[in-house]
Amino acid sequence: MLQVRSQDAVEIVNDSEYGMVFIDGTHTYDAILDDLNNYGALVADGGMRLLHDYFGPFEAEVAAGFRVQGFVTLFLNRLRGINS
Repeated sequence: MLQVRSQDAVEIVNDSEYGMVFIDGTHTYDAILDDLNNYGALVADGGMRLLHDYFGPFEAEVAAGFRVQGFVTLFLNRLRGINS
């Protein structure tokens, strides 16, 4: 297990595939987008991406304009060609 910033870890693990990738990153849209893009290719077929703090919303985050679940849903909808 690596305990480093996600943007640093991708340089260490970028040549492998994993059955599970656990992401506990910063809760801004740009950071979540970077993590999903950087780590998506590292998940083996049939593998899982686990996202910390996916279920919320957490009051402090909502007040700051951050919402992990909403950002992930937006990312997935854009991959599917849905603009909402």
